[in-house]
Amino acid sequence: SRQVAITQVLERVRSIPGVQSVTVASDMPPDGGVAFGNLEIEGRSLASSDQASIMGYTMGGENYFRVVGIPLREGRIFAPAGPLPGVPDWTASHADPHEVVINQRFAKRYWPAGGAVGARIRLSDKGDWDTIVGVVGDVQRPGVLGNASTLRMYAPFSATMPQAELLIRTSISSGSLVPALTTAIMHADP
Repeated sequence: SRQVAITQVLERVRSIPGVQSVTVASDMPPDGGVAFGNLEIEGRSLASSDQASIMGYTMGGENYFRVVGIPLREGRIFAPAGPLPGVPDWTASHADPHEVVINQRFAKRYWPAGGAVGARIRLSDKGDWDTIVGVVGDVQRPGVLGNASTLRMYAPFSATMPQAELLIRTSISSGSLVPALTTAIMHADP
């Protein structure tokens, strides 16, 4: 399965000399995906001037914030939600898909006095509420999408994503990793 292949790639890449940490994500900063839909905050009615209908959106795996160097400011990152059958290590502990982490700009805009952690939000085109479990530092992102460059939401990575980027923090030249990376990926999925 795709989940097993991703697990194998991460295990193999993690063992390459010079690799400090590795993760998988839907994209890599400063680029990022975008989520659409009117923001709703449970228990609050937002004025039209406070409505956000577009924001940055990234799905990240375990170690995502450490690999890309985004500091945790409040709360926590995604927590494991339980094992996936037949998958042996950390990816066996997938994160709760209804937990999200937001950036500081998002938190300051809607919770200027604090209190973002524990709040529940959703975008109007999605039926499920997500619980904010953490607030992380902002990432400077060039772009012309207004709020997408300032408001950002992070969700746990899912192997059902149509694309996955491998993000690696290394102590050596990234070019010297290419042969070992190619081998790791080909071994998991020729």
